[in-house]
Amino acid sequence: RIIAMNCEPILSSFGAHCQHISESLAYIESPLTTAYDSGLIGAFVQKLSHGKYRLSDNAETLFYASVNQIPLKARKAAAMVEKTGHAKMAESGEIYMVCDESSLGDSYTLFVEHISQLGAELNKLKPAPKSAFQRLIGKTLVDRFGNALSQNKSIIGASGHEVTFQFALKLGADIKYINTIGAKATGPNWGSVYSNIGKLVDVRSANPNLNRIIVMQKSISQKDDSKAIAALADVSKVIIFDESSQLCDILAA
Repeated sequence: RIIAMNCEPILSSFGAHCQHISESLAYIESPLTTAYDSGLIGAFVQKLSHGKYRLSDNAETLFYASVNQIPLKARKAAAMVEKTGHAKMAESGEIYMVCDESSLGDSYTLFVEHISQLGAELNKLKPAPKSAFQRLIGKTLVDRFGNALSQNKSIIGASGHEVTFQFALKLGADIKYINTIGAKATGPNWGSVYSNIGKLVDVRSANPNLNRIIVMQKSISQKDDSKAIAALADVSKVIIFDESSQLCDILAA
């Protein structure tokens, strides 16, 4: 017979909030939050037979990661989850742990801390907010090319890491992989320039024939724009965009 769920071993050790769902099941919410959406971390704690307890996130961690547009494949997710050796991941995406009653308080602490650490790792994969320039280019391309344009297309680089392009434009048999680099008030965004060079080198090493294009916003410094183009030229075609640019005609050619 399963005895009624008792939250006290956890509450006394962690300062958590307990909500009873049934005689043998409770949801216990901790003060910790996930890095990618600041949601409070908790666990469904189920009392099993023979003094065992099962802790579960009910697949919510990976679900809310996907809601926050964090790209994650099942195999990589499982590897991240099981990295600490404490929790496991079911095929459904549920993260869970089974423990003895004597270690319930410590196990709950380990579990929510593990979810917190996983959230921090997932947050690193969260796409950066789209810049105004990226949104402008996206709208320009969608208006002209419609369904031929897709977004956030990933390619495996020579390092084995995924490199995500903001746009992929499929025209016939040809696919153009496109990233944008906006301008700053004083000139090109050099951080974005160097970041793109590193990613494009990785992609070029794996697939030299991939059609790589950078659309760079024209800045107030023509001299620095020329330097940025020169730095990028070895790894990508560069198109300078201003209000009068015939970007779509160039891409369609």
